[in-house]
Amino acid sequence: MKTVSWVFILFFLIVISCSEQEKRIRKKDVIPDDELIALLADIHIADGILDMPSYLKKYPGRDSISNYNDVIHQHGFTRERFDMTLKYYSNNPDDFELIYEKVLNKLSQLESEVNSQRSGVMSDEKASNLWMEIGEYKLPRDGKRNKIPFSIGIQKQGFYIIRARIKMYKDDASVNPRLTAWFWYDNGTGNGVRYFFPESKIKKDETWRYYTISLKSKDPKVTHIKGFLLNHDNTGTEWEKHVDIENISVQLQTIKK
Repeated sequence: MKTVSWVFILFFLIVISCSEQEKRIRKKDVIPDDELIALLADIHIADGILDMPSYLKKYPGRDSISNYNDVIHQHGFTRERFDMTLKYYSNNPDDFELIYEKVLNKLSQLESEVNSQRSGVMSDEKASNLWMEIGEYKLPRDGKRNKIPFSIGIQKQGFYIIRARIKMYKDDASVNPRLTAWFWYDNGTGNGVRYFFPESKIKKDETWRYYTISLKSKDPKVTHIKGFLLNHDNTGTEWEKHVDIENISVQLQTIKK
């Protein structure tokens, strides 16, 4: 790894001396890789915010441990499970190095996106919210297995940001629920050409959360954004969803010329 936060060095110094019993932590009991990568990236960001003088002035006495605990809880995990995950990786340092490289890649990607938007992107005041469909959904009332498909015509290139506030209940029976979208244009084949946004997986924790996906449109032939607010992998009909959705938006940021 090229760089390592002092936070993680400290964590490893603490957990490297775990007992023989702690060494028997199983992989299936720790935080899944994708969610751990997102969590660690946010801890890095929180660590940076804590060094900002304006933040310290606004929240005097706020320490790093409180910030980390808040991030952990916002991701839907307990501090105990987070500590257990670190203890597992203290005995599997090669696996952790792979995880942490992905954390650094994610942070680099976020930094690039922010820098790009600062130097070459501005808000499109006329675009506003492109979402013109129903503003909120409650399933199963609005369809037991409704994926909530959408198709939005677009005319400009730029960064498109899709966002929705979602609460999925623990008894929701959908498999691999996620927010899915793609840029599309008709090339005469029936399916058309698709450029997929990175998907956002939805948690079944009965907690209101904002889910956001974004992608830059680079192909001038693109005519629509299509997708599903509640995509799933289920087959059959003997199941139903239990989820609420509100505050749906599709926003455009145009490229400065």
